[in-house]
Amino acid sequence: MGKMIPVSGNRMVKVLQEVGFVIKRQKGSHIIMSDGNRIVVVPCHGNETYLARAYS
Repeated sequence: MGKMIPVSGNRMVKVLQEVGFVIKRQKGSHIIMSDGNRIVVVPCHGNETYLARAYS
């Protein structure tokens, strides 16, 4: 399994956009993104960081 790394919500949005996800809408501090098949909700609460799994 991959290592858990801290990632901000804004950085996660940028990474998801690089792999084909687009922002569909935003409700409050949650950004809803989709790649056509999957939906991802990314919380963006200021500069908080979240743990994401890094796969190689």
